Amino acid sequence: MNRIYLRFLVMGVALFAINCGGSGFGCGGCASSCGGDPNYKFKGQLTQNAVATRLTQAGADFISLQLKPILEGVLKNAGQSLSCSGSGITFPTQSFGNGPTSGGKAVAPSGSNCGIKVTGGILNPKAACTGSTPSSTWFYAALKGSSACGALATQSIKLKLNETDQSISIDFAVPEIRVRSQQPELGFCYKGSVSIIPGSICAGANVSLKDIELQLSNLSGTIKMKFEVDPKTGKINLKIPTNGIAFSNNTQFKVNVNGCNNITIPVNIPVINRTVNIKLGSSLCTLALNGLTGLINGIGNIGFLRGLIYNLLTRVITDQLKNTDLLADARVEMELPLDSLLGGLGLPGGGETKPMGLLMQPGNAVRIVQGGLNLAFDTGFEANPASACVPKRPEPTAKPSSTPPMTGQYHLAAALSQAATDKALWAAYHTGALCLNVRSTDLGDLGGFQLNAGVFALLAPNLSKLVSDSAPVMIAIQPLQPPTATFGLGKKVNGKTDSTLKLNMRDFGVSFFVKMHDRFVRIFKLLVDVKLGITMFATPQNALEVAIDTDTLEVINPRSSQAYLVETVDIQQVLKVIVNLLVSTLGNNKISFPIDINKQLGAALGVPLGLNINGIDREGAGNDWLALKMTLTSGAKPLLPEPQTYARLHTSNPGWVKTVNGKLKPTGEVFLEVPQYLAGQELEYQYYVNFGVWSNFQTAPGGLLRVRSPFLMLLGNHKVVLRARVKGAYKTLEGQPVTVRLTFDPLAPKVKVNTVDGVVNIKAEDAVTKKDSLVYEYKVNGEWQSMSGAKLKLTPELRKQSSVAIRVTDEKGNARVVNWSPSSDKVVSQTEQPAASTQGAPKAFGCTVAPSAPDTAPWWAMLLLLAPFIRRRIKNK
Repeated sequence: MNRIYLRFLVMGVALFAINCGGSGFGCGGCASSCGGDPNYKFKGQLTQNAVATRLTQAGADFISLQLKPILEGVLKNAGQSLSCSGSGITFPTQSFGNGPTSGGKAVAPSGSNCGIKVTGGILNPKAACTGSTPSSTWFYAALKGSSACGALATQSIKLKLNETDQSISIDFAVPEIRVRSQQPELGFCYKGSVSIIPGSICAGANVSLKDIELQLSNLSGTIKMKFEVDPKTGKINLKIPTNGIAFSNNTQFKVNVNGCNNITIPVNIPVINRTVNIKLGSSLCTLALNGLTGLINGIGNIGFLRGLIYNLLTRVITDQLKNTDLLADARVEMELPLDSLLGGLGLPGGGETKPMGLLMQPGNAVRIVQGGLNLAFDTGFEANPASACVPKRPEPTAKPSSTPPMTGQYHLAAALSQAATDKALWAAYHTGALCLNVRSTDLGDLGGFQLNAGVFALLAPNLSKLVSDSAPVMIAIQPLQPPTATFGLGKKVNGKTDSTLKLNMRDFGVSFFVKMHDRFVRIFKLLVDVKLGITMFATPQNALEVAIDTDTLEVINPRSSQAYLVETVDIQQVLKVIVNLLVSTLGNNKISFPIDINKQLGAALGVPLGLNINGIDREGAGNDWLALKMTLTSGAKPLLPEPQTYARLHTSNPGWVKTVNGKLKPTGEVFLEVPQYLAGQELEYQYYVNFGVWSNFQTAPGGLLRVRSPFLMLLGNHKVVLRARVKGAYKTLEGQPVTVRLTFDPLAPKVKVNTVDGVVNIKAEDAVTKKDSLVYEYKVNGEWQSMSGAKLKLTPELRKQSSVAIRVTDEKGNARVVNWSPSSDKVVSQTEQPAASTQGAPKAFGCTVAPSAPDTAPWWAMLLLLAPFIRRRIKNK
């Protein structure tokens, strides 16, 4: 049972271990199932006490309360039951004892190891019990057809953390335990002095029984475990000390025996140097056994036999655990195959990513302080061998500040130091995980967004002079330095986002290619420094998900530029969008760390357990620790009502573009109309555009949600996925997000006209609308007439015209009108006709209900409240 507690204790460490779950991470504690080397051995350097966990006394008390249903659930899953009304728990045949062994198994007394011998004096000058016989009294037992049953109370086992002597005590009080065996064999060997004959005697016997049952009532006592420093390694071990097991004096014993087969006594005869086995029949055996049973069950002699049985139980427990380090289960050593894991995330162009090695083992910062057990782990990460795509960099040597106390009202906590984070980022860098090549086809596969040269038309207009709008592009990144991290508060401070994790990436290599003449040609290559914030948030399913704080993105000091075919000004405009685009790509499939106790532990134990995440706090003297704190709850509790969001693009002023010096510039944002309140409670929203991770939470003042994304600076068809929750209440997070589809295309198609063999050929191209979806018209006699395709027969009537107006319109409604001269076969002039739109100040979608006026809830608030019953969603696609 002690190991069950330890698994709860180290469970927090697993929050930061990667597994092969549906999020693309995970191996469920064993990376070899994902392709890692099962025989992996860590060869790198460990950082002392770089990860920590804490189990509070409140958490230990909660676990103690749940041990009875946990044990019952485990047995139920195994098809067994502890109840004595059934077969109980069955055990395979086993033998044990503290005497001689053979092949690792206990050996029964025999003439060779414990026959009757008398030594000393005149009879025999030789030493008694020679050969393989131990130098002390010993016992032997073989249990066949064994089973056990019993009854547990709600708190049959309690865990106590003692700060005074730095020990962990397990107090047990079991109402009843019955141990049965259909055909047990018992043996003993006794060595001692004999007063009748000078010298000593060695004698033994074997008893073969049938259908024996030992019943113990009110079995109670304490098992104490203490932390000890290993003098050789300096590491802290958790072991049971001498006299660490104690039983109370109120236990009642009763033995029931159906019968006895025989008693075998081996006798050594010195004259002939042989051993003779004397067998007493079942009648005499049963008579002797009944007498022994009477002694055990008799009140007058119970004190003597109680001590004997206590001693036997103590010896069995001590022998099993005396050399066992109970912290050994907390060691984690495995290889993480990032190539397959990143493939699960949907990252394109990753190539040959090397595995990353991980080792965590208990360190020397273990202590019970302020009502909780703090356990620190030495931690190491490595990439061996390292990837050839990055230059090797020295391993970080920073050490964490002292392990934080992590005080507070909660049950479990896990803390990660900045030193361990930097070491993990250093190892991930050397695996080549950040060496990516993202092509147009990759992004199309990820989210349906079409990445081509035309989508950069507003940011880099000179690019459109080199290639057609439909030309594919490729973005390649190659970091030259490993990223580093600092920790923040994970919330807005004075209106600015203070991200949970702030990444600093120096010497970040970025190259941009376009496809020209059937091959990719590099347009520019440069180095930049990038800063980016990441915030962790909780979901109702008790998973930690990653939100990328795009408003914190900084692209600093672009240098070593190799610009071949575009101007530097175009690079500056495109660079931040490209980096942000790559960040969104890295977040595809929603990076998630499941920590749901109900799923991971409850499913295994058969006990419904819940979990509340108290929060992620910055800790430590140097603010260099992040601590995740959690509180366990019993029973499966229903989730709180969740919002049922609906949204649409703000029609009067979506906010796509702005005019700078007479030219349209993309803003990278749009406004969506959403509900601001739900039944008097303010809502906050998350979103992502096309693909990528969720944004951080934002409110919608006046019912308008500002959506910002690098994708919104690129022309094309986009989709915004968003979900809501009651502000600050993570259990209310919406389970079914809403999708709003948008098209950003303020530019008219490009049009070229020429005549071949009496046919006017119109060559039109649009960055967003496909060629076969463009609409072609021409004007004759003041009226527009449709064309079937992009060709127009040059009739005599058209030849007479001084100019012919030809209009090409894209799906968004943007049109380009060219005036073409039939006589010169040239375009005389051209104009753009943007899609019709109304301009005006943004206003809310429908009504909103402020907290001050909950009695005037609009019609949609009632629908939202009824939605869990009618199970119908209102969507505006």
